[in-house]
Amino acid sequence: MGTQTTEPIATSTDRPAPRERGALADQCAAFAALQALAADHPALPGAYITASSFVAGEVVVQVRAWLDWEAWRIALGVAPSEVALGNCEPEREHIEFTASVGGVSVRVYSMGELVKQAADETAAAVAA
Repeated sequence: MGTQTTEPIATSTDRPAPRERGALADQCAAFAALQALAADHPALPGAYITASSFVAGEVVVQVRAWLDWEAWRIALGVAPSEVALGNCEPEREHIEFTASVGGVSVRVYSMGELVKQAADETAAAVAA
């Protein structure tokens, strides 16, 4: 009989700990920030918005059109120089900025064609 080689069995200490999920009540600040934004800027374009139970003090907003992007940037009082260009993977370039609303971090980002347009507009605004 031959010797059989087996992979070691992963133990719980070998795996990353699962992220702790908060309760719905923990997300009240994020919901209040969105409510304040809607009250202060009722014409602000709709977007794909998430408020995660993993990061209760953060709202993430994804926009897809340049005019929407600019509306969010202006409403949140973010200067063009505060817009960051990023690249989480070669095919996933993105632009983003973060602002605070009522102590809640609001991260606005976009990917795709908007990235090039935003990079050009941001460079022009910063140079002016």
